[in-house]
Amino acid sequence: MSESSATVLDKPAGNWLHSTQNSLASKLAPFGINIDFFFKVTGTYITQIVLGVLSFVTGVAVARALGPAGRGDYAVASALGAIGVQFGNFGLHSSNTYYLGKDRRLLAGLLANSVLFSFVVGGIFSAGAACLDLLRPALMPVHGVLLVLALFWVPFGLAYLLSQNLMVAIHEIRAYNAIDLANRSLALCSIGLLIAFGRTAPASVLAVVFAALVCSLIASFTRLRRLATDTLVPSWALFNRGIGMGLRAYLACFLGFLVVRLDLLMVKYMMGSAQAGYYSIAANMADYILLLPTSIALILFPKLAAMGDPSKQWTVAGKVTWGATAILLPLIAVCALLAHPAIRIAFGKAYLPSVIPFLLLLPGVFCLSLETIIAQFLASVGFPLSLVFAWLAACVLKISLNLWAIPHYGIKGASVASTICYSVMLFLVLWIVNTQRKQAARQKN
Repeated sequence: MSESSATVLDKPAGNWLHSTQNSLASKLAPFGINIDFFFKVTGTYITQIVLGVLSFVTGVAVARALGPAGRGDYAVASALGAIGVQFGNFGLHSSNTYYLGKDRRLLAGLLANSVLFSFVVGGIFSAGAACLDLLRPALMPVHGVLLVLALFWVPFGLAYLLSQNLMVAIHEIRAYNAIDLANRSLALCSIGLLIAFGRTAPASVLAVVFAALVCSLIASFTRLRRLATDTLVPSWALFNRGIGMGLRAYLACFLGFLVVRLDLLMVKYMMGSAQAGYYSIAANMADYILLLPTSIALILFPKLAAMGDPSKQWTVAGKVTWGATAILLPLIAVCALLAHPAIRIAFGKAYLPSVIPFLLLLPGVFCLSLETIIAQFLASVGFPLSLVFAWLAACVLKISLNLWAIPHYGIKGASVASTICYSVMLFLVLWIVNTQRKQAARQKN
């Protein structure tokens, strides 16, 4: 076929693609969404769905292999490592994204800072937790090899978190998604091998998941190192520049993480491993719904931060939130209808006590989804201190409600406490947004 013939045949496909993109762009325009943002969110969301499927399959395999008590110990150890990552990041994942999104030349310095910070601060946290286990072992929810793995998770998990957020800041969304996908796939394959060879135990499962995390961290660092144009040298000036905003983001994110995850640890302490296993299934099912708002927030934050004008930032954030609401409502309704058969088929009849707690979580998950998206506006204007106090109030409320509800109503009470706290948090965030908009309007006038 001649070059001219190929060109003629290619024109209809090119014209169709171009017209389709124009049509899609015109439909998204009323929502303040451009075509590039739409494709990045869509690609990330599809990846998150695949990751959710992999996590679901992994969860099913782990639950069936370990049983409720073993699943509870594994979930608590994983949560302990994740809490360590949230406790030790000091908000650098947010401040790095904020500043690198404005100036890509900062990549080398921020990458070097992130690696050094992760292993110094993460190592200090893990060492402190190990000393606490030696001095007051009753305070630690897990012990032995499980605790060691959870503590090793902290510095490596922190480095992985910071490196992946650097990729988002420079719009390396495909690499971000690919590495995340490789991480979950490797973990699932490793767990499958453990099951095939009959080596299933909470510690062995956590060990192979940790190994997958380390491999993904190496891939993420290698990719960023190739993109960095300067020598990797830690910069105190860069660290000092970002730590102010980072600490506000840190407090808000850490308190928010506690609000979402602390109930699992409280269930473990008050009700035992089996009930923690049931509740972990309900919480994980809720996490799958949060994939959509999380994907939107991931792309929305650097986009809003680069705009600079609070009125334009809120216009885009508000329209994106309304669009997400239209998708979330039917999604949550379908999840409510399918909860019982899905848990029975996937996890087995032994996990049916997870159904009611999951259903009780759904209204709160809807509120938390909207809060996740709307809060990106507050992140883009520098994380106001009022957001930190809002999460602190929600955390105190969550602990107080759990202390009363869990002994009286078990894991159902924990779910209701979560729904109440997420609803209160959405109201507080909307109030803070309204206050910020009024302040911005007065300053502009």
